[in-house]
Amino acid sequence: ANHPTPAGSEVELRARSVQVTNEELQTRIGQVEELLAAALQELVAASLAVSHAAAAAKIASDAARAAAELAAREKDGLREEVERLTDLACGAEAGEAEREKEREGLREEVERLTDLLHAVATGETE
Repeated sequence: ANHPTPAGSEVELRARSVQVTNEELQTRIGQVEELLAAALQELVAASLAVSHAAAAAKIASDAARAAAELAAREKDGLREEVERLTDLACGAEAGEAEREKEREGLREEVERLTDLLHAVATGETE
Protein backbone atom coordinates (compact mmCIF):
# COMPACT_ATOMS: atom_id res chain seq x y z
CA ALA A 1 0.00 0.00 0.00
CA ASN A 2 3.05 2.11 0.39
CA HIS A 3 4.17 1.77 -3.21
CA PRO A 4 4.08 4.99 -5.16
CA THR A 5 1.44 5.16 -7.75
CA PRO A 6 2.38 6.12 -11.27
CA ALA A 7 0.82 9.54 -10.73
CA GLY A 8 2.81 9.92 -7.50
CA SER A 9 6.10 9.01 -9.18
CA GLU A 10 5.37 11.53 -11.91
CA VAL A 11 4.85 14.23 -9.28
CA GLU A 12 8.08 13.14 -7.62
CA LEU A 13 9.96 13.33 -10.94
CA ARG A 14 8.54 16.76 -11.59
CA ALA A 15 9.48 17.91 -8.10
CA ARG A 16 13.07 16.72 -8.69
CA SER A 17 13.08 18.42 -12.07
CA VAL A 18 11.86 21.67 -10.49
CA GLN A 19 14.54 21.32 -7.80
CA VAL A 20 17.27 20.84 -10.44
CA THR A 21 15.90 23.77 -12.41
CA ASN A 22 15.79 25.85 -9.22
CA GLU A 23 19.44 24.95 -8.43
CA GLU A 24 20.45 25.84 -11.99
CA LEU A 25 18.62 29.15 -11.64
CA GLN A 26 20.37 29.85 -8.34
CA THR A 27 23.74 29.07 -9.98
CA ARG A 28 22.94 31.32 -12.93
CA ILE A 29 21.69 34.08 -10.62
CA GLY A 30 25.00 33.85 -8.74
CA GLN A 31 26.92 34.10 -12.01
CA VAL A 32 24.85 37.10 -13.11
CA GLU A 33 25.42 38.75 -9.73
CA GLU A 34 29.19 38.23 -10.13
CA LEU A 35 29.08 39.67 -13.65
CA LEU A 36 27.06 42.64 -12.42
CA ALA A 37 29.51 43.24 -9.56
CA ALA A 38 32.46 43.12 -12.00
CA ALA A 39 30.64 45.48 -14.40
CA LEU A 40 29.89 47.85 -11.53
CA GLN A 41 33.57 47.87 -10.52
CA GLU A 42 34.55 48.63 -14.12
CA LEU A 43 31.95 51.39 -14.27
CA VAL A 44 33.27 52.94 -11.04
CA ALA A 45 36.84 52.72 -12.38
CA ALA A 46 35.78 54.29 -15.69
CA SER A 47 33.91 57.02 -13.83
CA LEU A 48 37.02 57.78 -11.76
CA ALA A 49 39.15 57.85 -14.92
CA VAL A 50 36.73 60.30 -16.55
CA SER A 51 36.71 62.40 -13.40
CA HIS A 52 40.52 62.45 -13.29
CA ALA A 53 40.67 63.31 -17.00
CA ALA A 54 38.22 66.16 -16.48
CA ALA A 55 40.27 67.46 -13.54
CA ALA A 56 43.45 67.24 -15.61
CA ALA A 57 41.76 69.07 -18.49
CA LYS A 58 40.63 71.83 -16.11
CA ILE A 59 44.14 72.16 -14.70
CA ALA A 60 45.55 72.36 -18.23
CA SER A 61 42.90 74.92 -19.18
CA ASP A 62 43.64 77.03 -16.09
CA ALA A 63 47.37 76.83 -16.80
CA ALA A 64 46.84 77.91 -20.41
CA ARG A 65 44.65 80.81 -19.30
CA ALA A 66 47.24 81.90 -16.72
CA ALA A 67 50.01 81.68 -19.32
CA ALA A 68 47.95 83.77 -21.76
CA GLU A 69 47.26 86.39 -19.07
CA LEU A 70 50.95 86.49 -18.14
CA ALA A 71 51.94 86.85 -21.80
CA ALA A 72 49.41 89.67 -22.22
CA ARG A 73 50.75 91.45 -19.11
CA GLU A 74 54.32 91.03 -20.34
CA LYS A 75 53.29 92.34 -23.78
CA ASP A 76 51.59 95.34 -22.16
CA GLY A 77 54.68 95.91 -20.01
CA LEU A 78 56.92 95.76 -23.06
CA ARG A 79 54.62 98.11 -24.97
CA GLU A 80 54.71 100.57 -22.06
CA GLU A 81 58.51 100.32 -21.89
CA VAL A 82 58.79 100.92 -25.66
CA GLU A 83 56.49 103.93 -25.35
CA ARG A 84 58.53 105.27 -22.41
CA LEU A 85 61.80 104.84 -24.30
CA THR A 86 60.26 106.42 -27.41
CA ASP A 87 59.09 109.37 -25.34
CA LEU A 88 62.56 109.67 -23.82
CA ALA A 89 64.15 109.54 -27.27
CA CYS A 90 61.72 112.14 -28.61
CA GLY A 91 62.34 114.28 -25.56
CA ALA A 92 66.08 113.95 -26.05
CA GLU A 93 65.70 114.89 -29.74
CA ALA A 94 63.51 117.85 -28.80
CA GLY A 95 66.01 118.83 -26.12
CA GLU A 96 68.84 118.52 -28.63
CA ALA A 97 66.93 120.65 -31.12
CA GLU A 98 66.28 123.25 -28.42
CA ARG A 99 69.96 123.26 -27.41
CA GLU A 100 70.90 123.64 -31.09
CA LYS A 101 68.58 126.66 -31.31
CA GLU A 102 70.19 128.11 -28.19
CA ARG A 103 73.66 127.50 -29.66
CA GLU A 104 72.59 129.16 -32.93
CA GLY A 105 71.21 132.09 -30.96
CA LEU A 106 74.45 132.33 -29.01
CA ARG A 107 76.48 132.18 -32.27
CA GLU A 108 74.38 135.00 -33.70
CA GLU A 109 74.85 136.99 -30.48
CA VAL A 110 78.62 136.36 -30.57
CA GLU A 111 78.74 137.46 -34.22
CA ARG A 112 76.77 140.62 -33.40
CA LEU A 113 79.03 141.40 -30.46
CA THR A 114 82.11 140.63 -32.56
CA ASP A 115 80.84 143.00 -35.28
CA LEU A 116 80.11 145.64 -32.63
CA LEU A 117 83.58 145.25 -31.09
CA HIS A 118 85.14 145.45 -34.52
CA ALA A 119 83.12 148.58 -35.30
CA VAL A 120 84.08 150.14 -32.00
CA ALA A 121 87.72 149.21 -32.51
CA THR A 122 87.78 150.63 -36.02
CA GLY A 123 85.67 153.62 -35.15
CA GLU A 124 82.92 152.66 -37.55
CA THR A 125 80.07 153.04 -35.07
CA GLU A 126 76.98 154.72 -36.31
